[in-house]
Amino acid sequence: MTLSFYKGWDLWEALDATLDTMVKSGAISVPMYSKLVESFDHAVQTTIDETDSPTMVQLKGDLDFYQFVQRTWTFFGRRIFIKTDTDMKMYSDVKIIARESSPTTIKKNLKRKRN
Repeated sequence: MTLSFYKGWDLWEALDATLDTMVKSGAISVPMYSKLVESFDHAVQTTIDETDSPTMVQLKGDLDFYQFVQRTWTFFGRRIFIKTDTDMKMYSDVKIIARESSPTTIKKNLKRKRN
């Protein structure tokens, strides 16, 4: 299981829309789509791993609402303290989205889009 938190980013949305258009027009195949998405996932994960990001993050605050819909967790909180190995900051409003994805999920979603 890979949690692809960046799947909500504008960059991901643009890439996904472009690849979807290319599949529909016949410019690339579904296996090529999956390979390109896998390469993008790998590049993002490698970049994250190579940065000086903290190894542990702690969140503490008031959880207002959470939901799990279509393999996506969404959390809304207020007065959230985010503590890393080196820093601690307070945020008034926080939204956290964690999406689960896999090559199988991507193929199923692509088939649904085509129909």
